[in-house]
Amino acid sequence: MSLINQWLADKRKHINYDDVISSVYREVEPSTGYFFQLVVANFIALTGLLTNSGPVIIGAMLISPLMSPILNVGFAFITADRFVWRKSLIIIGISITATILLSATATYLSPLNDVTSEIIARTKPNVYDLIVAFLSGIVGAHAICTKKNYLTIVPGVAIATAVIPPLSVTGYGIGVYNLDISMGGFFLFFTNFVAIIISTCWVFFFYGFSPALISNVDVSVKKRLVFLFIILWLISVPLVYTLKKSILEIKDTKEIHKILQDDFNKTRKSRLVSFTYKTGVDGKLEVNAVVNTVDYIKDVEVENVVKRLKLYLKKDTDLYVEQVKVQPGGLKDEVQAIPKPPVVVSVPQRHPADIVRQSKEDILRVIKETLKGLEGIISPSPILDFSVVLDARDSGILFVVKSKRDKAFSDEELLFLDRWLSNQLKLNVRLKIDTEPFVQPLLFKRWDSALSDEMSAAILTLKDVYGRTPGIKISVEAFPEHKNAIKQSQQRLRAVREILTAQCNIPADVIESKVSSQVVKLPIVRITVVSSQETVQQ
Repeated sequence: MSLINQWLADKRKHINYDDVISSVYREVEPSTGYFFQLVVANFIALTGLLTNSGPVIIGAMLISPLMSPILNVGFAFITADRFVWRKSLIIIGISITATILLSATATYLSPLNDVTSEIIARTKPNVYDLIVAFLSGIVGAHAICTKKNYLTIVPGVAIATAVIPPLSVTGYGIGVYNLDISMGGFFLFFTNFVAIIISTCWVFFFYGFSPALISNVDVSVKKRLVFLFIILWLISVPLVYTLKKSILEIKDTKEIHKILQDDFNKTRKSRLVSFTYKTGVDGKLEVNAVVNTVDYIKDVEVENVVKRLKLYLKKDTDLYVEQVKVQPGGLKDEVQAIPKPPVVVSVPQRHPADIVRQSKEDILRVIKETLKGLEGIISPSPILDFSVVLDARDSGILFVVKSKRDKAFSDEELLFLDRWLSNQLKLNVRLKIDTEPFVQPLLFKRWDSALSDEMSAAILTLKDVYGRTPGIKISVEAFPEHKNAIKQSQQRLRAVREILTAQCNIPADVIESKVSSQVVKLPIVRITVVSSQETVQQ
């Protein structure tokens, strides 16, 4: 222990504590220049994200001034300096709020707001982001304490930690109404933020910074350490999940790559070019592979690969192979041959009815597959029926879809679905959706609260709806026939709730019921299904 203490004392004697403390106090007060740099860095980062430009994003990292108050928080924590602690947290809070609001507003007003790979890359933080932020915090705090290579180290630390782009992604997610992107971006920032503070605390403690340097007040080191471990425990919950998910993804990627290479890399026959995979909402793994091949790979061989993937990954897996046929031995000069006389083949003319029937079958087959994806988007609303109208004036088509939904689709939703269908079919598609309620209003006799068999059967259809989409909420509203019929209305509500909870297996906490103040001629009960998307919009 004496050798370690001697080594620590030797390191600490080179530290100018007064100089370090003075530099922290000089930076603790925000200036106009600080907020100007913050706004500029935010807009540059957002521009790089929207245009998918990595160099532009790096430029924003170099300008970002947010690193200084974060390092100051670590200093304040280890020295128990309440003034620096309070000032730094206020600056950070204002900076985070301003950055998110400005990027959300700019995204909403920008004509370019498509999701890019640079945005996606900042929505799924993993253990590597945590390690990089932790090491960067160590280097940044070391540069502050020793003042060695400060001008070259700080820009590198700013690039490595990248605290502004995740906040810009958070604002982008808010601007396009995408909660997953917004939460993913903020989680990356939070991961970097906490890792930098913890590593900074460790460096300042290593170099001998303590409350005694600031004041003579006796501050318990144990309390501060307990507080630090509480913070570590709190952030470990999401980070452990992220770490586990990252490790599983890396393991799956390696396993998929190995299996595809073993089965498709065959000398002078075929070679794996690339592959991607994703997990669907149903938990099924979808693997897409591109293979260069001399002869087309048979379906039996592909099925064998699928079996291996399922065996090793322990997951239900679908494999889609895009086969690119290549010339064995590379390109060769064409042999000049004596042209042969053309062969005239007589093809029997098809009957118009056969042509129309075959075309109809082909069109319906393609559209049914496309509508499966559409039904997944508008879930829990099922597609009951559809028709297709061909426009002779151009290549566009009109889809008329009949679906169950208690709230009509908005113009924005229809525009989004139009674009999605057009992208899927590579055609100009217009969509019209006719909706009908999941359950028609239940009509009672005056002063009667008993449910008929038809009413009960109609309510029971919601069992399948909730089974497909557990995230929905149910609203039940009773309209009385008289201002003195409140008791009967409440009895009707109880009868409906009883079927929903006992027979449809719908939890009571997702069912909202009330008696309307509106009096109608014949009493009714209206049941409304509210999807998770509608809940977010409301």
